Amino acid sequence: MTQTTQKFRAVFLAALMVFSVFAGTVAFAGTAAAANAADADSDLNSGSLFYQGQELYVDSGESTEVDYQIRTVDDGSLGATVYSFTTDADGSAIIDTSSLGTGSYVLVEANNRGTPLVVTTGDVGSSGEISAASFDVTEQDISASFEDESINQGGETTLNVDSAVRSQFDLVVEAEDLSNSEISALFEGNEVESPSEDDFQVTTNDDDEVVLQNFNKGDEYTVDFTDVDAGQYNFTFSVADTTAQDSTSIEVDELDQTFSLPNSVNVESGDTTTFQVEMQDSTEADLLIGSPEDGYSVNATVVDEDEDGVANVTINTYEATQANNYGLSGDEDSSVTAFNNDTNLGVSGRLDSANYDIEVGPVGFAEDSSLDSSDISTLAVTESSIQGAQSWTAPAGAVDSETTREDVLEAIEDGEITQDSTVAAGDLAIVQIQGSGFFGAFERGATEDVSLEVEEMDPGANREPGTLELTTDNVVVDDENNNLFVVVDTESAELTRPNDETVGFSSGNEYNVTMTASGEVVNGDDDVTVGSTFEVVDREASLETNDDDVVEVAASENGSVEGESSIAPGSEIRVRAQSESGATNTFVETQTVTVGQNGTFNASFDFADLEAGTNFTLSLNDQTGSGLEGDTEYSAVIVNGTSGGDDGNVTTTETNNTTTETTTDEPTETTEDTPEETTEETTEGGNTDGETETDTPGFGVIVALVALIAAALLAVRRDN
Repeated sequence: MTQTTQKFRAVFLAALMVFSVFAGTVAFAGTAAAANAADADSDLNSGSLFYQGQELYVDSGESTEVDYQIRTVDDGSLGATVYSFTTDADGSAIIDTSSLGTGSYVLVEANNRGTPLVVTTGDVGSSGEISAASFDVTEQDISASFEDESINQGGETTLNVDSAVRSQFDLVVEAEDLSNSEISALFEGNEVESPSEDDFQVTTNDDDEVVLQNFNKGDEYTVDFTDVDAGQYNFTFSVADTTAQDSTSIEVDELDQTFSLPNSVNVESGDTTTFQVEMQDSTEADLLIGSPEDGYSVNATVVDEDEDGVANVTINTYEATQANNYGLSGDEDSSVTAFNNDTNLGVSGRLDSANYDIEVGPVGFAEDSSLDSSDISTLAVTESSIQGAQSWTAPAGAVDSETTREDVLEAIEDGEITQDSTVAAGDLAIVQIQGSGFFGAFERGATEDVSLEVEEMDPGANREPGTLELTTDNVVVDDENNNLFVVVDTESAELTRPNDETVGFSSGNEYNVTMTASGEVVNGDDDVTVGSTFEVVDREASLETNDDDVVEVAASENGSVEGESSIAPGSEIRVRAQSESGATNTFVETQTVTVGQNGTFNASFDFADLEAGTNFTLSLNDQTGSGLEGDTEYSAVIVNGTSGGDDGNVTTTETNNTTTETTTDEPTETTEDTPEETTEETTEGGNTDGETETDTPGFGVIVALVALIAAALLAVRRDN
């Protein structure tokens, strides 16, 4: 019995060896699955490319079972048989290409293995050449990775999947420790950066696996790990119709959420203030300000939209009602949304002066007893007051609707905005209103409580004064320093009289800029009005001249031309020097200068090569405004001397004739006095050498020579 068993075993093993050899030539012999074209990934088609693992539909066109084989194509010839199958009774079958490697293949009948068959859209046709009947199979590879190796709970990352041989495919997603519904939630409703994002969708297949349909290689898909527990998750991404797959992992870190507030937030009643909510491991937090006992209570959610760890929250203490989101707002990088519940209490007027608690914590902490707040601060609301107003001026265009409070403060510091109650026509009149308590109403556009107006002081006989109502475009708010800057463009603004007549701002007239705040704003019964007056004057500039109305300029490298102007400091004036018509030494030079704080300006020219007595013309041109009024052209002359330095003074050296008698009486004294006088005059004129090489004080060259000869003759006569 044992020998029989051993013989049987030997025969069985030998049969296995023979079968294994045969299987190497004819792979997966047998009947193909019951065929239904809808169940296949594609129709078999000669001349087409397919991907390993795809299921291909064929139809013999005969209502009977047909045996087929798939053979390789090697160097244009038929090769080994690698797949065989039998159609169903209807003559159709589905071919599983999972066992087909990269290469070219043809379909043949099992009883006619040497004749390739041409297949068109799944229909098996007549025989044909190998080149016409063959089709290709290639192996698809994919690489899948998350942009981040680890993220925090509730965070997002980006999925990147690439494939070298295929641009679009369906992707099956599996993950350990995550259910299919949890996997689906990672992708549903998230951003897809793809030109075909409208085609992308998250669905499931018959096995209830999550499928990302119409996935494009190289595209970026947002994966949202909200509600996913901390831990490491291993993902497998498989192409739905091929053998391609790849695995990757990501670590979800437990959140260490913290939130913080400034130590205190201070604001005058009726004004606005902004404070920061700092967040760690979170992009949103809940705020709780005040309490029912305070008469003001608001619970709101703050979102850090740009995810920089900071959200800006502004509170307007004027009309902190439900309709106004209880006075809370964010900015372009933050949002604040108050809860719509019964615990929130608004204030129809101004928020009273008092201290209000501010708490911050994770979302829901105010209503969930299991959550605690992270930080607490104080909103200190203090009494407000309106102090006064004063006038300033600035060049045209220095302030516009885009100007910020930082721009205005910097311009004041740099001298581009100067305090002055006279404003040249065409310049800006700026009235600074100092105080607090009205910024909130102004921010809300509550014109019934805060209004700004310009009124002409002297409209003329039998005329009502013109007025100009100002809007937010005319105002720069600096509530941090309790300043409101009202800007009036005297060039373009117009006032309106009661009869609808419009008038501009004209020279010689005064105008009053006022702000009126209602008793509600100033926390009293009576309205309060503050204002300041400015006068519009001609737009003029003039140069410093001598008694003959001629500008004298030194023949030096820094010939100075000084002047003064009514236009605003910081404005530019172009000074042009031009030779007279017909002059032998012609020249044109220009300098653009800036009007200084005291209304003066100074232009320097290099006239070192010009001779004294050279006449020329100086002209002035307004570079900032609409033009200068009055004389803008002056006669000028070159004189001997040097510029007096930074003060612009010109020192002229004069030549004086001294009588021979004075020289001969005290020749020694003249010699001793000469260096002292020369040193003093030269130092005053700015000569660094300390001496004059060509002039003797009190003498010209010829006069000095005559004096020496006379002295010699006198000495000879005395000797005789």
